[in-house]
Amino acid sequence: MSNRAFILIACIAAIAFSSLSESYTVYSVHGDVWEQTDRGKVAISARASHLTDDSRIVIGNGGSLTLYLGSNRRMVTLTEKGIQRLSTLVHRADPSRKSTAKWVASLMNSLVRSDTPEQTHRRVLQSQGGSHRGDDDDKALANAFALYLSKEAPNADNKVSYDIADRDDGTSYVSITNDTAGYLFVNAVIIFDDGRELLLPVDTNPDNNCCAHLCIPPLSTVSLSELVFFRDQLEGGRLIFVASPLEVNFTVLCDETVVYNPSEPTADIRIAE
Repeated sequence: MSNRAFILIACIAAIAFSSLSESYTVYSVHGDVWEQTDRGKVAISARASHLTDDSRIVIGNGGSLTLYLGSNRRMVTLTEKGIQRLSTLVHRADPSRKSTAKWVASLMNSLVRSDTPEQTHRRVLQSQGGSHRGDDDDKALANAFALYLSKEAPNADNKVSYDIADRDDGTSYVSITNDTAGYLFVNAVIIFDDGRELLLPVDTNPDNNCCAHLCIPPLSTVSLSELVFFRDQLEGGRLIFVASPLEVNFTVLCDETVVYNPSEPTADIRIAE
């Protein structure tokens, strides 16, 4: 066999082998998760791309690892407790935690190039997020929110939580945790005695993909560090975070005329106060 033929066969074999291997990029790490190597316990960071099918991943109680799978451009969230080969974890992952959203590839490309993943979140999701939103969904959201407010002792949801962090320049931003198995769109309404206003900006033009920049992946915490505000905005108001699995027009939450109507549909929402 000639050297040229040998090289050609080797290249074909290499290409065939590589096509069988998955490429992984870390989107987010939540809780107690690490890689077990010959050197011992190694932390896993967002944007890391060194993991392979044979990587040994350890997930502790309540931990989760969200990965971007390059071969078919989807995300998968791993939560299986214990130590296991990465490809096995991915194969056994709950299908409900896999995303085929059209913005995933662009999100990951931007995430990998960025020094701070949070700073890419708004820009990429705003340009690539799903743009479907209907009036019926908005009305159902408003009705569900009115139902929540109508209860004397409403129950907040422990699957969605938030934390407000202060910057040195006097502004603040919010970090939101989504402990559900699905993607959630979020915003917060501040209720004052003389009106309501949204905490986070939205684009109500469907052509601009509405509130896609406010989408929080499953089992993840996202710091919306670009969406700064002043704490003075919250003084004298009641702050309520609302999360929806659908991309809705959160401005309907500011309509004080809406009262709960039991004969109308209510949206599936989650609340954090």
